[in-house]
Amino acid sequence: MFSKLGILMLAAGFLAWLFGAISKFMAVDNVFVDMTLSTLSEDMSASVVDAFSSAAVQDLLYTVFYEIHLGGLFCGLGVICIFISMFAKEH
Repeated sequence: MFSKLGILMLAAGFLAWLFGAISKFMAVDNVFVDMTLSTLSEDMSASVVDAFSSAAVQDLLYTVFYEIHLGGLFCGLGVICIFISMFAKEH
């Protein structure tokens, strides 16, 4: 299951990056150019980041929600899922 999920997340990440690159190349300003988790829901992003009190955790969450492109996040999660599938038993 994790391998299928990892492959789907990698595909989604590459597609999001591809659409962002095409939009940036064409000089069209749309949602794909700077797509992050914060572009999906600004209120939810701010509440999740503010919910934690540690500065290191807040910095990490800020990076995940506001700076990493959504394609990069999907690709990273896809790689993690593929690594889990390599070491976990199939049930």
